[in-house]
Amino acid sequence: IVLDTLGAVSSYGAQSFTWLIVMVVFFLVPYGLITAELGTAFAEEGGPYVWVKLAFGRAAAAVVATMYWVDNPIWLAGTLAITAMAAFSTFFVELSLSWQYVFGLLFIWAGIASVITALKFGKWVATIGAAIRIFLIAFFTVTVLIYAGEHGLHGFGAGAFKPTWLVFLAAAPILIFNLEGFELPSAASEELVNPKRDVPFAVLRSGIGTLLFYGIPVLAILLVLPPSRLSNVGGFLDALQQVFVVYGGHLTSSGAVLTGAGKVLADIAAIGVIIGLLSSAVTWLIGSDRAQAVAGYDGAAPRAFGYFSKRLGTPIVVNLVSGVVSTIVLILTLQLTSGNTAKYFSATLGVVISMVTMVYLLIFPAVIKLRYSHPDVPRPYRIPFGK
Repeated sequence: IVLDTLGAVSSYGAQSFTWLIVMVVFFLVPYGLITAELGTAFAEEGGPYVWVKLAFGRAAAAVVATMYWVDNPIWLAGTLAITAMAAFSTFFVELSLSWQYVFGLLFIWAGIASVITALKFGKWVATIGAAIRIFLIAFFTVTVLIYAGEHGLHGFGAGAFKPTWLVFLAAAPILIFNLEGFELPSAASEELVNPKRDVPFAVLRSGIGTLLFYGIPVLAILLVLPPSRLSNVGGFLDALQQVFVVYGGHLTSSGAVLTGAGKVLADIAAIGVIIGLLSSAVTWLIGSDRAQAVAGYDGAAPRAFGYFSKRLGTPIVVNLVSGVVSTIVLILTLQLTSGNTAKYFSATLGVVISMVTMVYLLIFPAVIKLRYSHPDVPRPYRIPFGK
């Protein structure tokens, strides 16, 4: 569950909720079935890299490993960093361009430091961050209900949910981006306790959680904010600020003014947003860096990438290169956009979505090819209904 794109999805209005349900049925479910089969039959370190290599060869797998890896440092320096900056500016102090550089670099290297630590330590950053995100979304949802009782809701007619292809073309890439990630733990398959048993259950639980923890907050944002206030970067933050007036504060024509307990709780929530965003990056980098490291060890990337620290058990070279890539993206994008958060957000999100789409175009067909090329490999979980 990522917080940086909640506003982007909500910015398309009530239709975004309709298309979310459609994408759960026609993308999330088959995607989960594919991952459950591949993740249990081929439970090797590197996950997606190994699957594509076995199905289509090392060259195709090299493309997967590279795209799967490099889009995450771009994401870390892109929508995650910019949303964290927006949270800090909204709830604490407005960041000047110079301070955006400082904040962004601290954000990036805090994430890289967490990824470099041994998995037995680094996983707690991801786990605690996930718990914070879930608590934050749950608390936000409860607060929306209280807000509705006191102030009413923005509301919209049933016709607003009627889907159109124009909104689909705009929203579908972001929805796919939000719903992806089932295969990520398999990048560390040989460090999992029992992937052949656990992967299908993890896919099922996280699939249900994804539907709930995207669907409910998106619907809540749409109910609280008028269409004019729905934006890519600040949608979720604006909604958070507005509903927290129930704890202290008042509404004005330009937004919410928080006081007392409302201000305190909002500040705590803002810190939770920043930690949640950082932990999202850590989670993805732990997996994607391993996939690229396995590619390096296997000769499908620079050999140095295949180095794993004997003491920490982490691919330190790839971790550090991730930090360097993130730093370059941060500096370059702030220079090109002059700190314009909307331009920064849209540009980096577009790049990340494009890269990850190329990855899945190779991963998904692998399940079919491997049925024919590796029929004798035991499949603890097999997609039902035959070939």
